[in-house]
Amino acid sequence: MSLTGVVKKLYLQADLCTGCRLCEAVCSVWHEGVTNPEKARLRVVANEDDNIFKPVACRQCRKPRCISACPSSAITRDEQTLIMHLEPGLCDGCGKCVEACPFGALQFDTRAGKPLVCDLCQGNPQCARFCDSMAIVFAARKSDPQYRGQDR
Repeated sequence: MSLTGVVKKLYLQADLCTGCRLCEAVCSVWHEGVTNPEKARLRVVANEDDNIFKPVACRQCRKPRCISACPSSAITRDEQTLIMHLEPGLCDGCGKCVEACPFGALQFDTRAGKPLVCDLCQGNPQCARFCDSMAIVFAARKSDPQYRGQDR
């Protein structure tokens, strides 16, 4: 969410991803205090033989299937900011939200027994902030200058 009240979203541009995985590192540090890609709320899928990398993250769907699949209503979203929230006390660890995501964006923390839900770092997504290649940007729309690296 910007200061002007405009809702921003994450935009993923696979053709710009270099596979550095800095996004995974900063995400896990921001949320868990450790550099551990398994604790990140996004991931980079790699086909290293062909040098192709694809960031996979929450797409902030209009009608999130993860929310409707959750039998305990543990996942909610602020409709003003599109920020997702997991209430750990309500989550029973069933994993139905992970299965429901058509993009494979939700991860499951097997140690904690809970999904790793992207909360856009409370409106300042670190993955986009640190992505020098502009493969991940946080913008109101694709025509914004920061999309496709137009402002760098």
